[in-house]
Amino acid sequence: MCCACNPPPDSPTVSDTLGRPGAGRGNAAQQPVEPRAAESPAADGPAIAEVNGRPISREWLSAALIQTHGLTLLLQRIALEEVRQEAARAGVSATAAEIDDEYDLTLKLAEPRGEPLTPQRRKQLIEQWRLSRGVSDDELHIAMERQALLRRLAEQRLTINEQQLRDEFSRLYGAKVECRHIVLAGLRDVDRIRAMIEAGEEFETLARRHSLNDITATNDGLLPPFSQRDETVPGVLREAAFRMSPGQVSNAIQVDGQYHLLKLEKRLPPETIRFEDVRGAVERSLRERLLPIEMDKLFAELQRKANLKILDPVLSRQYEEGRREGRITGPALMRP
Repeated sequence: MCCACNPPPDSPTVSDTLGRPGAGRGNAAQQPVEPRAAESPAADGPAIAEVNGRPISREWLSAALIQTHGLTLLLQRIALEEVRQEAARAGVSATAAEIDDEYDLTLKLAEPRGEPLTPQRRKQLIEQWRLSRGVSDDELHIAMERQALLRRLAEQRLTINEQQLRDEFSRLYGAKVECRHIVLAGLRDVDRIRAMIEAGEEFETLARRHSLNDITATNDGLLPPFSQRDETVPGVLREAAFRMSPGQVSNAIQVDGQYHLLKLEKRLPPETIRFEDVRGAVERSLRERLLPIEMDKLFAELQRKANLKILDPVLSRQYEEGRREGRITGPALMRP
C-alpha cells in the first residue's frame, strides 16, 4: 500500500522500522513490578541507590527492567541475530555507511515534498521518530543494522522479468491522475466534512486541518500522481479516481479501517517516451519498490524456521502469552 495514502502505523516498523520486519513480536504488554517490602544489599546484591539510608538493590532493578521492558528489547535482539546468522551463511555483510543509510530511508516519509535533509534536520527527525516510539538509540541501531542486512540479502534474491519491467513502465509513464484526499476515522466524520465541502469550504483547507494522514495533510492532502496499474495505491482508490471527473469529490472509500474522501484535481496524459530509452530508470524504480516486499518475505521465512529458546521464565511466559493473544508473531518456543 502506498505510504502516502495512509498514515504510518504507531508501532515501531522502517517504514517505521522497528516494526518492519517482525517488530510485532515486541509489542507484548507487560505489567510493572512492585518492589518487595524488605530489601537489603546483603540479600539482594549490591545497592544501586539509597533512600534515607535504606538501599535499593541492583537485583531488584534488573528484575523490574526485565519484567517491564525486557521482552521488547530481547525480541529486537533475537530478530537481529536471526538476520545476522543468515547473512553469515550467505557471505553478506553491511558496512557502517550502509547501516547509516537505513536511517535516511526510514526518514524519507518525514519529508514528503522531497526537500533535502540537512544534517541538523536529519538529527532532529531521527530524535523525533525515536521519542515518538519510545525507543532508545541502541534499539534503533539494532533495527537499522537488521534492515541493512535484510536489504543486502534481499538484493541477492530479487529477480525481475520483462513483463514486470513493462508493467512498471506503464505505472511510471502511463496516464495518471492527480488527487487530494482526506483520511477520517468514521462515517460521522465523513458526513461532517462533506457538509463543510458542500457549504463552500475548500477541500485543501479541510485536508490540512482534519486529515489523519499527517504526511499528506501538510501538503493540503495532495497525493503523488498515480496510474491505474499502480499497486502502491489501494485498488479501491485507483478505481474511484479513474471514474471521477476533475473537481469531483468521492463518497467515503474505506481502506484499512479508515475512510477517504478523494478529490480528483486533474488527469495527466501518458508521457511520449520509449521504453528502451528509460529501461534503466524503470528497473531501478522497480527494484526500489520490490525490495521492501522481498525483505518482509525473507524475514518471515527466517522467523518460521528459527529454533528459539527463551531461558528466563518471566520472559518465556510473556512471549507465550503474547503468541496466544496474537500480539507476537514469532515461532513457538522450544523447550530449554
